[in-house]
Amino acid sequence: MSNLITAGSFDGILTNPELDAYPIPPSRTVQNIIRHSCDIVRSDISPAYQALLARCIRRNKQLVRTLRGLGRHEQADRVDFCQHPCKRPGGSSFIFSCHMPLCVFCGYQRQRRLAERWSRAAVGTPNPFFLTLTLRDFRHLAGVPRVLTGDFYQLRRRKYFREHCAGGFYCIECSYSPVRDRFHPHIHALLDAVDPSESWFSQTWKELTTAYIVDLRKVPRHEIKPTFLYMLKGPCDSLEPRAVSEVYSSLGGTPLFRAFGIVTRRHGLCRACRDKPRIGFGETCGHARHWE
Repeated sequence: MSNLITAGSFDGILTNPELDAYPIPPSRTVQNIIRHSCDIVRSDISPAYQALLARCIRRNKQLVRTLRGLGRHEQADRVDFCQHPCKRPGGSSFIFSCHMPLCVFCGYQRQRRLAERWSRAAVGTPNPFFLTLTLRDFRHLAGVPRVLTGDFYQLRRRKYFREHCAGGFYCIECSYSPVRDRFHPHIHALLDAVDPSESWFSQTWKELTTAYIVDLRKVPRHEIKPTFLYMLKGPCDSLEPRAVSEVYSSLGGTPLFRAFGIVTRRHGLCRACRDKPRIGFGETCGHARHWE
């Protein structure tokens, strides 16, 4: 198949009028690939966007090399093929999205999709506070999101939290330090809170996790949306082989972004289902609504 797209040919594809000439290689599956309105298209690309594409391509190429070094050739093929024009068996063309963790293109698309769905609710937060909760360093990430989510759930069940915080959003991130070879998991939360106490958060979080590093700050009205977009970044910004291996082994398919409290109640979840992971964001559980 001599007309297949080769690695590094994305710049040439942007100006190639014969997109239908590029089918998907037989070794790459197109199952579970969803075409979304936020997918990158090739028309009307500004110079600034071309520069962004160049940076994304360089980072994805680095990710591909790391995945191949780890023996994850199938994932590397999908990342390398991400955002290439493809042809379905029926003849229609589309832009391939790999939906792999740490892929820059798919990370931007995920960020934009979540922003489209939730930014209006975030910007409308009456009393926005940005909260950061950390855990002690871990060598491996297996089970860490479940532990972190459970500890944050216990914090939200405290009487003080329920009295001062009506709800909000939170996202899990695990930064990696190659010097210490440790992961630093933490939660970023955008809260709708009234006069929250940083000392209470620090003391209570230390009781729950033995970690005492807590940061709480008021978010100005004009900074709510940038802060919300900052929360929606990828789970890890390191492309070290250890970090990539742990993310692909332990965080694949893990829900890293959630809403809670009044935000979920406004989107149709009853009190019994608002914290269940099987309920998707923006969906209704089908049960009777019990408002508090």
